[in-house]
Amino acid sequence: MKKFREMSIEERKIYLESLGIPKDSLNIPALTIEDANSIIEHVIGVASLPMGLVFGRINGEDRIIPLAIEEPSVVAAANKAFKLSDGFKAWANKSEMISTIYIKTNKSKELLETIVKLRDRIEALAKEKAKRMEKYGGGFRKMWFESLFNHRGEFIAFYFVIDVSNAMGANMLNSFAEDMAHELEFLLGEKAILKILSNLSIYRKAYAEATWSESLEQDLRKRNMSWEEGIERFLDVVSIAQTDVFRLTTFNKGIMNGISGVAMAFGQDWRAIEAGAHTYSLIQRKPLANYWIEGNKLKGKIEVPLAVGTVGGAIKSLPHAQASFQISKIKSAQELSSLMAAVGLANNFSANYHLAIEGIQQGHMKLHARNVAFSVGARGEIVEKIAKKMIEDKNISYEYAQKLLDEFVE
Repeated sequence: MKKFREMSIEERKIYLESLGIPKDSLNIPALTIEDANSIIEHVIGVASLPMGLVFGRINGEDRIIPLAIEEPSVVAAANKAFKLSDGFKAWANKSEMISTIYIKTNKSKELLETIVKLRDRIEALAKEKAKRMEKYGGGFRKMWFESLFNHRGEFIAFYFVIDVSNAMGANMLNSFAEDMAHELEFLLGEKAILKILSNLSIYRKAYAEATWSESLEQDLRKRNMSWEEGIERFLDVVSIAQTDVFRLTTFNKGIMNGISGVAMAFGQDWRAIEAGAHTYSLIQRKPLANYWIEGNKLKGKIEVPLAVGTVGGAIKSLPHAQASFQISKIKSAQELSSLMAAVGLANNFSANYHLAIEGIQQGHMKLHARNVAFSVGARGEIVEKIAKKMIEDKNISYEYAQKLLDEFVE
């Protein structure tokens, strides 16, 4: 049987149908400009991205996970990491998010004393404001408050933790903050100047871990390298991200290649996800993922805040998001965030592995060659011919691609 990457697009669809994926989910309609005009403002067109599939064994089950991304090698890298692994495990916390309210005051000490006395009443109000989430298993969970000081003065910050169930929760949390702010203003006699959710979802994290052993050792042998030398190189490369902020940024970017790619395929707020992940890494003072030797295996683990939803948001508006849920058969927000964490770890492993063993460009540029051929006007079979020739001649450039195109079409 052909490898998935060697199949034509039609053959891929037939193969996926044989796995029980509905045929209609594999014929993804483009978002019409009329629908786009109903989603955002000032619409003049519709942007699109390639959508590819990652195949991985997670929690003992074979999973298919769509990614939407423009960068060559990201989909291939994730698939390679899964293929070389002994398997992935992934899980996630409950969907607890933070809604914030900030009050400016010139008497923070007295105000804090009043809040302590009124705490039970404030919590009862918060529970009432979040009551509609209780029928979905969510609702108000806890609250804390503290004083803040900056060059603009004194502030009291309220943090309300709310379980939003299978929603991403942004609209619900923002509505909660605005409603709750009115109650606090009445109780405290002070004006709330800011009421909004936080995208730093420290109570809503996803985790994934994996091990690599025999298959990785075989891959190293193909590269004329021993297990010991390959792993030492790998761990050295990983360690740099733990001590150098410039490497840390790019290390985490490799994780977000996978996570953001999945987020875009599923119609998630990838900007919120990016912001939360990078801030979390900053306050933790360490990378989002780490690797170590355990017995005779290489082990990796990722911990990342991930606020995602299976209901609400843009999911129902975007045809590709609806198709992604059908293809992946994801039922809950925790399941989605778990798979996202696994793909993030897979992409990070592959990036560090290739950096340690052969450099990032060798494999990346081979995949980039098709992109270069396409950009100069090649289409269909000619794309593959030009890409193959550029790789053979070790000259992957727009100028050479144009020269080859001119020769092929003569």
